[in-house]
Amino acid sequence: MVLSATETKAMILQGISELVLIGVHERGIPNKERIVLRANDRLQMGQFGLLLGVKGAPGFAFPIKDNFFWFGEGMVDRGDYVFVFTGSGNPQKSELPNSSEKLYTVFWGRAMTLFMDPNVVPILMRIDALTVDNPQQLLPPGSA
Repeated sequence: MVLSATETKAMILQGISELVLIGVHERGIPNKERIVLRANDRLQMGQFGLLLGVKGAPGFAFPIKDNFFWFGEGMVDRGDYVFVFTGSGNPQKSELPNSSEKLYTVFWGRAMTLFMDPNVVPILMRIDALTVDNPQQLLPPGSA
């Protein structure tokens, strides 16, 4: 499916307030480049993912095909931070000094940095519904 420019502009979705996309830090620096997020509520991270996009008008971006990161199952509490490093590594959880907040570090697993171009931006998405393939007879008998 290809959307025209008019149809694309009309596709405005509700914002996400329970998880804040703070931004990309250390763009283009291998093993340091990361997306920083902060939880405003207690959340199940399995409901969220990231896409790569090309910056459009303020507050808008166009998704880049085949660039999706899913956080996986796990709870975070209000005030916790999540760092998504674009390279490889092992997920970690650490306590922030002088605070009850935690820092969760996860890794996208990409071979190269993603945000060398300042027009490439992360897009935070919340997954509200989905359907999983369930093999079944697609057509009624005798209709083929």
